[in-house]
Amino acid sequence: PRPLLSGVPQGGVLSPILFSIYVHELASLVASCGVECVCFADDIKIYKQITTPEDCNILQRALDLTASWSKDWCLPLSKEKTKFMRFHIRSTSTSCAPSYYIDGKTIEKVDKVMDLGFLMKSDLNCDSHCEK
Repeated sequence: PRPLLSGVPQGGVLSPILFSIYVHELASLVASCGVECVCFADDIKIYKQITTPEDCNILQRALDLTASWSKDWCLPLSKEKTKFMRFHIRSTSTSCAPSYYIDGKTIEKVDKVMDLGFLMKSDLNCDSHCEK
């Protein structure tokens, strides 16, 4: 076995528990900003209802805290896998910045994403998933 310098051992019996212990602090950290955090396995999702420009700033602040937390705990974020999606039922707009960033890198905005085997679309339409 190789010595582990950061993170948790992949495939280890205790890995899910260790990861949960690690990310518990992150959930509390982003919650202090008024942002929600959901974790499953090694996926972390943070989200916030956006109704004002200040909400956009709050979400960006939570992203900044997440990036800082990941560096502190030597759990690097996969910036290539990180996506941003705005869910909406009808076309509405807020005067928010069109982009969010992690460490100065723009997070890719998408209109659909596969999440735990379910195809989620920004307009909350399930037709694409049902066609699969």
